[in-house]
Amino acid sequence: MLIQGRNIAMDHYASEPLIEQCSDPFPFDIENDPSYFQIKIENKSASVRTLANRGLKNFGSGKKIVFIAQGRATTKAVSCVEIMKTYYKKPVHQITRISQIKARSYTDYEISSVINILISQEPLNADEEGYQVYNHRDPKKVLNMQQVEEHDEKQDAIDNSEQKENIPTTTPSDNINEDDEEES
Repeated sequence: MLIQGRNIAMDHYASEPLIEQCSDPFPFDIENDPSYFQIKIENKSASVRTLANRGLKNFGSGKKIVFIAQGRATTKAVSCVEIMKTYYKKPVHQITRISQIKARSYTDYEISSVINILISQEPLNADEEGYQVYNHRDPKKVLNMQQVEEHDEKQDAIDNSEQKENIPTTTPSDNINEDDEEES
């Protein structure tokens, strides 16, 4: 831009991004329902274990838990839900919704993913998109380091034996077609 013969760059110009949310910004109607407990996860929030413990404390009292996360925090929300499902011994009903938020500045667009996960002890609408049930039938066995190493050694032995079985026994000269030999 030229002003009075001088070139003035707009390098230091910054604008607030305008947030445009998706058509379904929050899929669960929990506005005035005290049976829901919301956990909003931000990128720099507490650890996964702390968030999962907060959810477990409220989940045990019979509340439905809704995890809300955006951007890089979506993996943290999924991890929290998976931890909760393994600790809770009864069937856990879950509905997961994934959407996007588009942030627009004057120069570019940034699209960020959003995840909303509702988990409940009570059955939810099974026809709902993203519905699943986790039934904790067999408690997972916690292994110590020695047991993990033994398991890895057994798995390596199995993998090595499978690789030996799959090694071809023919040589490259065996692969010549008989038709090719007859033509020469």
